[in-house]
Amino acid sequence: MNKKLYEAELFYGINPAFIVFFIITIIMFTLLVIFRKRVDRGVRYFISFIIAFFVFIMSCQVYTAIDAKNKVYDEYQSGNYLVVEGIISGYTTAEEGQANLPDYFCVDNVEFQVPGFVTSWGYPLKRDEGGVLENGMNVRICYIEYKFENVIMKIEQLD
Repeated sequence: MNKKLYEAELFYGINPAFIVFFIITIIMFTLLVIFRKRVDRGVRYFISFIIAFFVFIMSCQVYTAIDAKNKVYDEYQSGNYLVVEGIISGYTTAEEGQANLPDYFCVDNVEFQVPGFVTSWGYPLKRDEGGVLENGMNVRICYIEYKFENVIMKIEQLD
């Protein structure tokens, strides 16, 4: 019997960076409204520019999240994904001291990356962080091609 090691879920929560930008924007907007008569025009313009910049960043984060959901998770749910079966080979861990670099491996000449941080979708666990993937494992991987990457949506260990 095959053992399911990972499957993507619909919702992983709100991005902490979005929350930080949102809180800072609300605080700055509130202070701007409260103190608008006490500060000169240059300060109001500067604070307004910063608020507009933060709103732009938050808009980009929302757009990216919606785009990824539509082009990755929704495609997976509708069955529009690729499947590869075989033995994991060439599993290469990130170099020591390079925590931001992904792990790499191949299955039947299809290359994958394990990013090492929680992404909206895609298997996130590098070997150093509790990941179970290693050379020689017989697996079936369901994946979506998205932005020059093969996003792992499901991993099954085959007998």
